[in-house]
Amino acid sequence: MKKYLPNALYVLGVCFAVVGGAGFHNPTATGRDGMTDRASETLAWPLFVGGMVVIVLGGVAQRAMKSDARASKTADGAAEGDRDRELIMTIRDSVVALDEKKGSLERHDLCTRIDDLLKGAFFDLVDRREALLERLGFADYARVWAGVATAERQLARVWSIATDGYLAEAIEDLPAARANMDRAVKEISAVLQPPPR
Repeated sequence: MKKYLPNALYVLGVCFAVVGGAGFHNPTATGRDGMTDRASETLAWPLFVGGMVVIVLGGVAQRAMKSDARASKTADGAAEGDRDRELIMTIRDSVVALDEKKGSLERHDLCTRIDDLLKGAFFDLVDRREALLERLGFADYARVWAGVATAERQLARVWSIATDGYLAEAIEDLPAARANMDRAVKEISAVLQPPPR
């Protein structure tokens, strides 16, 4: 109901203003004796002015609704941005844990953890990428996504080399994946940081 209020006010205001405008004295409608129906003119100004006031109120209501919608969209965008940042930080924390334990991980354990990460948190983040692009804009999205996409490829490479049986060679790419996820966290934190006042 609230969203129809401005339109209803516009329609009522125009109706009142038109009826008021129609009641003004028209010199061509004057009778032969030069007399007019003064009763129609007495309500003309109040109806016309009242209609214009209602039109203005409709404009004020519409502006207030747009302002509320922008504030709600900004709050929703901030909440979504926080979720994206948390997801990227979760991925980064997992990559950091892999990198720090790389010397003690067995090949099967490393592959299982990377597989879980790629099918879990990375998959969730990739699923949100279109909304992220729309929210951030292309330039900021590209800054954030460059680190995420590079780290994902590096982890897939680690997994591939490790499954082929070359664990020592595979773990050499973990520090680079970690650095790229650090970069992604830094970029999304900079992008989502509120502008200075």
